[in-house]
Formats: sequence, C-alpha cells, structure tokens
Amino acid sequence: MVIEDARERTAAAIEVLKKSSEGSKLPQLQVTDVPTFFAAAEAPGHRLTLDEKYTIIDQAIMVVDQLYAHLPFKRARYAIDPVQRLRLIRSRLNASTSEVRFHSDMVAALASLRDAHTFYGLPSPFRDAMAFLPFQLRFYFDESGAARFLVTRVLDGFGHKDFDRGAEVTFWNGMPVDSAIGREAELDPSGNEAAQFARALNRLTARSMTFSVPRDERWVTLEYRSAVDPSKEMGILLPWNVISGAAALPTSGKSGSSVYAPQLELEQYRKRFWCQYRLAVEQAAQAGVYGKNSSDAAFVPERSIDDEILSRIPAVFEFQHTGGASGEGTVNPKTLVDPGQPGKRFSYLLIRSFDGDADELVDEFQRILSLLNAHGPDGLILDVRSNPGGSIQAAERMLQMLTPSDIRTAGFHFISTPMTQGIAAQLDPLLGPSQLTLAEWNPWRQDLLASVASGGILTPARQLTPVEDANAVGQVYQGPVLLLIDALSYSAADIFCGGFQDNRIGPIIGVDPNTGGGGANRWLHSEIVARTAGLKDIPLVALPRDATLGLAIRRSSRVGDRAGHPLEDTGVLADELYNQTRNDLLNFDEDLMHFACRRLAAQPAFALRILSVEAQPDHLSVELTAENIDRLEVVVDGLHQGAFSATRGPQTVQVPMSGLPHDPRMVKLLGYILKESEFAASLAAAGLAVPAAQVEDATLVLAASARMSVP
Repeated sequence: MVIEDARERTAAAIEVLKKSSEGSKLPQLQVTDVPTFFAAAEAPGHRLTLDEKYTIIDQAIMVVDQLYAHLPFKRARYAIDPVQRLRLIRSRLNASTSEVRFHSDMVAALASLRDAHTFYGLPSPFRDAMAFLPFQLRFYFDESGAARFLVTRVLDGFGHKDFDRGAEVTFWNGMPVDSAIGREAELDPSGNEAAQFARALNRLTARSMTFSVPRDERWVTLEYRSAVDPSKEMGILLPWNVISGAAALPTSGKSGSSVYAPQLELEQYRKRFWCQYRLAVEQAAQAGVYGKNSSDAAFVPERSIDDEILSRIPAVFEFQHTGGASGEGTVNPKTLVDPGQPGKRFSYLLIRSFDGDADELVDEFQRILSLLNAHGPDGLILDVRSNPGGSIQAAERMLQMLTPSDIRTAGFHFISTPMTQGIAAQLDPLLGPSQLTLAEWNPWRQDLLASVASGGILTPARQLTPVEDANAVGQVYQGPVLLLIDALSYSAADIFCGGFQDNRIGPIIGVDPNTGGGGANRWLHSEIVARTAGLKDIPLVALPRDATLGLAIRRSSRVGDRAGHPLEDTGVLADELYNQTRNDLLNFDEDLMHFACRRLAAQPAFALRILSVEAQPDHLSVELTAENIDRLEVVVDGLHQGAFSATRGPQTVQVPMSGLPHDPRMVKLLGYILKESEFAASLAAAGLAVPAAQVEDATLVLAASARMSVP
C-alpha cells in the first residue's frame, strides 16, 4: 500500500485556518510544527529554575497530602502513594533535568490518582497550547456490534476527496485503531473505562499541551477506507502541529466550580477549527446584541440574534423543537418526531457546559424552557454529552425546572487533616480572616474541629447549593424529560446527572454506559492561596510563572436512594444504553433523536397552568387550566392551603389564606393523578368494598407557580 504524504495539504489547511481567524480578535494565535515548538520550550527564557521546580513539587506534595479530598479512597482503590511519588521526583531533581522530563514526571504523578480534577498544568509555552491533526475521529457500532472509526470533520482547505468526512480509519501507526486508543488510555487519569476510552479517542487527534504528558511525535500514518468508495483502502501520513493563543483558560474560579479543564480547552479549539459560525454567534452575543445599551455610544452590533431561535448564552445553550427553524451545525427539527405519533411536538436542549455566572445561566435556562414548553410540550431531550462542567450551583438549581417535586441537592465533604483542622480553628471573625475564607469554610468549621477528637476521615455532608435556592423557581417545563449522557459528561455535569437521577426526574439514555465520574468541587492552587492568605502555619505560596495545580477539595455524595454514595470514579449509570449509528455521526444524531422521541411519546402527557391569581380579603381566587390531572393541592409561600378536585380545562378555585405571616408572594399548584393501589386490588379480590379515597395512590406529576407582586 502506498502511503500518501499529506504534509503540504495540511500546511495549506493551516493557512486557511489562520486567515479565517484574522478578524476574530486573536492576535496571539500561532501555529507551529512540533520540532519548532519543543525547541522553544527548552529555550532559556522558558526554562524553570531549579528553585522554581522545587516550589512546584513542594506545593503539590502539600496540597495532595493535606487538602485532597479523595486521597485515602484513591490509595485504597488503586494501591498508590502519590505523595511518595512526588517526593521521589524531588529527590531525583537536579540542574540537568530537562523541562520535558520534569513536566512529564509531574503530570504522571498526579494522573496516577485517576482524577481529572487534580492535575498539574504546565507553564508557557505549553500553557494554552494544543497539538492537533487536521481531522476529527468518532466511532459508531455496525450491525454486528463492532466499533467503526469515522472521520467526521476535516480542516477547510485540506481538499482530499478520499480522506474526507465519512472515511473510515482502520489502522493507526500500524495498529488497529482500538488498540491505539487502548495505549492512549493508559495515560488518562479517568476512574472508569468508558471515560478512559472517550478521552483517549479525543487525544488521538487533539492533545492538550497544558495538561498532558509532553510527547514529541511528528506525524502519524493511517490506513483508511475512502469516503467516496469504501472498497478502496488507502494510506496517508499526517503531521502533528501545535496551535496556541486561541483558548482562554481560567487561572481562577468560584468556590462552587467543578470543571474538567482539558475538555473545556479542547472545545474552545474545536470551535476555532470546525465551528466558525457558532464562534461568530458567541462573539456577537458577548458584544450585547440583545438590545442592551453599550457603554460605547458609537458601538453598533454587527450581528443580530433572534433569541426565539438562539440562546442569549450560545456558548452554553443550544435548543430546537419540532417545526423550528433549521440552523447550521445543529440538530435538524425534522428529526424531532415520532413517526407513530406525528402530531406530537418535542423539544431538544443542549447544555454545552455550566461555565458562567450561576444566576445568568439559571435565568436563561428558565427562559428557554418556557419557550420549549410552548413550542415542544410533548417531551424534552436534554443533552449534556461532552459537558465538562462549571458552576455546581447553576447545575443543581436548573433541576427544579424539570420536575414538580422538591429538589434535594448533593452533599460535600472536606477531608480531615491537620491543615484543614488548622484552617477551621482560625475561622473566627475576631481573628480577621477574609470574609471569603469564612464563606468558603464556615459551614464545615465545627465538623472539622470535632474531627480532631473523633478521628473522622471526612466531614459530614453539607450542601453547596442551599435547598431554598434549588427550589425557588419550581417546575417550568411540564412535559416528560429524558437525559442524554456520555463518558465525557464530567464534573458539574456529573453532579447534574446524579441529581437528575436521584430526584427521579426521568430516564437517562447513555451513548456510553456511564458519565465520567468526577465527583468533587475543584479549586485551583491559586484560589487556595488566596482563601488562606493571612492564616498562620499554612505555608502555601503562589506557583512560579503560570504553572497551575488543580485539586478536588470537597468530595461530593449523592442523595435519595443512593444517599451517601460517591460520584467519583463510577459516575452516573445510564438507565438505557444507545449505540450510535453511522447516520448519527454524519447527520447530527438523526437516529438518536428519533429513538429519544419514541421514548418520550410513550410517556403520558399532563398539563397544568395558572392563568391568573387575584387576592381577595380572605382568600385567593386562582384561575387555572389542567389536562389529565385528578387532584390539586395549593401551596402559598410554602404552606399548604387546600386540596381540590381537578376538572379538564379551565376552572377557578378559592384558596383560603389562613396562617400566612404576610401578604402572599408565591402560589404553587401541585397536580396529582390517582391510581388504584395494590392494596385496593387485594381487597377487591377478597370481596371487600372500601371507599376509593382510602385505597387510591396519589402521584405528583406536575407543578405550576405564579409569583404575586408585593406592595
């Protein structure tokens, strides 16, 4: 077989990429070949001094040994000692140790924890750099159940009719592709096989230079079947290149953050490679195209966005519904149908991440769900595949809008060590630590102090998201909901999926058996330094250059039927596994959308809406409409104020206002269906007659809320 040299084609595609980025406000964007990049990394201006390397190692030893929430569990699960491994790196360090060797040892030591929240992030020039090949690879299962690896995207300007979208890669550097993925997975810090496979497949074509072991491969050779003629087997050589300056990696974050940084970085670069339209929409949204007044009087938005079609935060949300307008690079509204019930209308909502301000994300989620409740009321496909996480509070607060039941939020735990106990002992407002430190640690303060005597490994569970915040809005979307996951759903997305399952919102459909298994609140080393500044005997200092350390500082636990179980390593298990098809990969999940719509169409539909609320001297007059509801309960400001039989269509109920401490502010309707209980069936079989009200089970299926104006 002849191996075609595609280096010139790749160079041409890179020039197209550079030109397409000229107007995108990225003056630092650079693309270099691998030898040039590594030569720059070893240049004197980029080399860390020996003392700087010692500082990085010493700080890593300290935070892993004293602050890492999963340490005793990881030691037991994987029979490892990462602290001793770091000490050995320190003992062998000398002036002749190369930059690449030092960084590789540090990455590998923390990767042994199999926790993507806890990592070493390399300084410049590795920081914010991505090694890439000029195509993207995904997999599907054929009719025999065998995995097939398909090229789904190729850089513009590559110009190859055979190696194009739809080509099937069969061998990678002489190995079957699944074997190459297996070797790559050995370097991954995942705690479960599905996540290792998914991330390794990503890294076959795009490797973060910030978070992974530096490797100096210059090219790969592939064998593949032509996109034009699958019977035609061909070979191609493709060079690695390194891009930098196009991904904004945060050096700090908020206390409620939980994010898989390498996936966030990869998605930013993929937008640059493949999704120029989406990138333009995001930049337009950030510029304030939704009618907001700009601080610059001369500012005129270049692009207008219809927020009935596109999200106001397009970097996070994308939505569609049956009969909606087709968009570029998104789910086709024509696929949101169930052929068996063509009259039903469905909704689709993708949450790309939970990265951003929690209040803004929650407000936009509510706005979109209100639209979808009107346009696609018969079922919602909620998609968090490849979601790397972000704000835990945003993730947990969104859940309430999908269910009539009250949401229970996840618990979080600090590890009990001399350092965490020492921090807790100083959390006295009279001693003067910053208010930020108090806010971060104070809910666990007494638990940590008590652990000195009790010897507890972890503190008891405390919530990051207050229960009142998690239930302040109530249900918004009233149709059935199912959740799509994969093994790249991680961090806050893991916590969202766990809450979805633990609160019994709906079924979870997985294209992988489980989510990524990131069950923690992640802080960066720089955040820990800031939050402990001024405290005694806490020898944490800033890292040199722009090196970073990430740390899982609070371990999460689940609620409901799985109360106390960890998310870490295992993730959230899917209720049903779906095998992706070739058509899914090439046509925006067409088969998957049909599959999900059939699942939703099989579930019963209900409706409940408050039309108006009028306050009278001694009661509230609530006008409502209901479909397929048997009984209503009315809750005013958290107090149950009465129960009523529900009729189909509009009705008005008079609600007493007894026991309210102030004028009513929030009215909530709870809709129930009544079913004959198993106990009733056994009584009937015995020939005993009992009033129906005593033998019927009431199941809560819907809720509707209305906020009243407060004088």
